[in-house]
Amino acid sequence: MLRGGAAQRLLAIVPGDLPQTTLMAEHHGERLLVVDDNQDNLDMLARRLRRRGYEVTTADSGAEALAAVARVRFDAVVLDINMPVMSGLDVLRELRRHYSKLELPVLMATARSESDDMVEALSLGANDYVTKPLNFAEVVARLATHLGLRREFTAMRGEVASKVRSTDAMVAGTLVDRRYEIECQIGHGGFAVVYRARQLSTGQAVALKVLRARRAMRAGTDGIEYTRFRREMQVIGAVKHPAIVRLIDSGSLELEGGWSTFEDETPEGSTQTNAVTEDSSSDHVPTPMPPAIARVPYFVMECLEGETLAQLLERDQKLSLADTLELFFPIIGGVHALHRRGIVHRDIKPSNVFLHEGDQRRRQPKVLDFGIAKLKSEDTEEQMTVGFVGTPSYMSPEQALGERDIDARCDQYALAVMLYECLAGQRPFTADNYTQVLLLVTAGDFTPLAQLCDEPKLSEIITKAMQRERARRYEDLQEFGRALLEVAPESVRARWGSTLDE
Repeated sequence: MLRGGAAQRLLAIVPGDLPQTTLMAEHHGERLLVVDDNQDNLDMLARRLRRRGYEVTTADSGAEALAAVARVRFDAVVLDINMPVMSGLDVLRELRRHYSKLELPVLMATARSESDDMVEALSLGANDYVTKPLNFAEVVARLATHLGLRREFTAMRGEVASKVRSTDAMVAGTLVDRRYEIECQIGHGGFAVVYRARQLSTGQAVALKVLRARRAMRAGTDGIEYTRFRREMQVIGAVKHPAIVRLIDSGSLELEGGWSTFEDETPEGSTQTNAVTEDSSSDHVPTPMPPAIARVPYFVMECLEGETLAQLLERDQKLSLADTLELFFPIIGGVHALHRRGIVHRDIKPSNVFLHEGDQRRRQPKVLDFGIAKLKSEDTEEQMTVGFVGTPSYMSPEQALGERDIDARCDQYALAVMLYECLAGQRPFTADNYTQVLLLVTAGDFTPLAQLCDEPKLSEIITKAMQRERARRYEDLQEFGRALLEVAPESVRARWGSTLDE
């Protein structure tokens, strides 16, 4: 039952409001959630707060408020007490199960006569309260005070959390370099871990990739792992293309306790991958003397939502010609942009292509993982690598043979293998183990695509791009793309034809 008359619940700006210049409280683009079941109250307060530069989300019920908090990290909440079904006190009780008063300030709004509610709200963890009719200057001043305290708390916690014990398992809430807050782990590999994080200055979701601490300790700053990590950051920072994941920032973490943190731990468990790379060689290299201060690099990329091409193929087995080429033309454009910069990816495969579900109606393919990319400017490449580099099922014959002068045509070969897989529902080379796959690749014998699906012209194009001798493949990816354009459906040709001339 609602207490207080309707007149008490009307939002009003009382005559004692401060001048507008006084109302311009200092803020930092914080996100506010305003909750009230009275739409007039809700709209008016939200509108006025937005004029002050705050980013405001509204909710007209307790359930909607909790759903909003589950989706978005807010900096403060203005919460009406008297709401049907779920009261503001119920919402506050649930919020305090997950967030402290310093993590999420809550300002309760109540009628002047409801002193019992104010007492209960404060006992449940409300930071403050305002009474209706609302004095907007008071609302802004109280919000500014609690948001300021929250910023101070965040900075203090950042000082503590700027050092982490391990980069392999950072928990939700860890502050990285006082700029990013870890939300959850979203991926990991043999030498790095990827987290979903929030950039504190903007509130945007990002992907933060950090080198595994044990790898960093074993290899040293001049080792393979550091070189790979720096190389990947170089590549995505240098190439600006919609199909290449975007670099946002980079930095380093200081390990709590230095390298001694890891001295008594058991050796890192092996991670099985389908990539044959130089990883194994690092086990036989003496561990270098670690530096006095243990620092581990990280870099920050745009956060992608969706799935990899590998996951799509695992679910759907194969794709139509139109759907396949809709994905491949932007991929070809992105990889060609790498080649123009003198960069060869060397590990193109479905698991390294992410299908981002962004603001556009169509999924945007993004090429990932440049850890073993080859930069034309690297003179020390041959000293770094031992044996094979790449993933057997998508390796070109020259990679499988361990040749050193790998060029852009190995990426063309891998893209053709991926095309084959998308259309046929199987890879051209399959066997029981990596060695047998490599033997099949070097022999160059595979079932032509035309025998598996009714695409004779496309089969010829793929066969040419997968020629055993690289000189017999297409000159570059533009030529390969133009050949594919000839067999593309009209709608696909109209959309992507002009991009091949860029």
